[in-house]
Amino acid sequence: MPAAKKTKLIVDYADESTATTTMSSTETNEIPIYLSINNKLFVHMAQTITKTTISISINNIQQLALFIHQAASVRIDREVMKAYLHSVMGTLKQSESHLIEVDRRVWPMQIQSLMLAQQKVATTTACASITEDQQADCEKHLHQRLIEMNEKIQYHQNQFNEKKNNLIGFTSNIEESIQSFVQKHGVKPFEMKRNLKIAMINHDYDSEILRRQYLQEKPNEYQIQVMKRLSEKKRELEKSKRELLELKYRVFYNRPHSSLDAIETTMPILNDDD
Repeated sequence: MPAAKKTKLIVDYADESTATTTMSSTETNEIPIYLSINNKLFVHMAQTITKTTISISINNIQQLALFIHQAASVRIDREVMKAYLHSVMGTLKQSESHLIEVDRRVWPMQIQSLMLAQQKVATTTACASITEDQQADCEKHLHQRLIEMNEKIQYHQNQFNEKKNNLIGFTSNIEESIQSFVQKHGVKPFEMKRNLKIAMINHDYDSEILRRQYLQEKPNEYQIQVMKRLSEKKRELEKSKRELLELKYRVFYNRPHSSLDAIETTMPILNDDD
């Protein structure tokens, strides 16, 4: 049989700190602080409900809120996973017909680390050769991750539905109150981090495609070095912007959560149908 075709697919733009982070960092079985009985805001919300419906306890409300939180957490991780998959498949951005055609499949460092842990690749060296078989394995693995995430979301949703259906006096207004509390005090900060991650995935993808197109023009060594320096400076600028946004996130996260409503979070988000 002929040897599997190899292509240059890997790009190393990620910081060392982000390369070692887990692919899914938001979901947990632990009760988050904002849903703790030691949190005055949560207790106030729960007591507002229990005062009008004596058959529902604060513990009941805490369990329902946790199920909502867990489902939302997986949804957030799923959006990031979708962005990784689109990058790997070369479909993160549409190709412009008037530009130089290059291989648009880009493996972010996090995916390199993931596949190395799965022993699907033998190296994480920048621009290493990846076979078509390894490419197929990676896409299959990421698709499987998305399937598992969908199953987790459905599992947590079923937990929520089963719990609420067994509670006497549970109404749509009560459900809306719990949903609103979780969204405002728990989900929104996670969404901000998700948007930052997806923005960086898009930036790194654009940078790698531009680099490949430039190399197709057969630049001399001096031009290549200039391009590398410009890319490094651009990366440093983007990193500084990201650190500033993360600092703003931490500041707003530790302020009253109504302040979060004033933050613009217009970074790209992929649709469920992508």
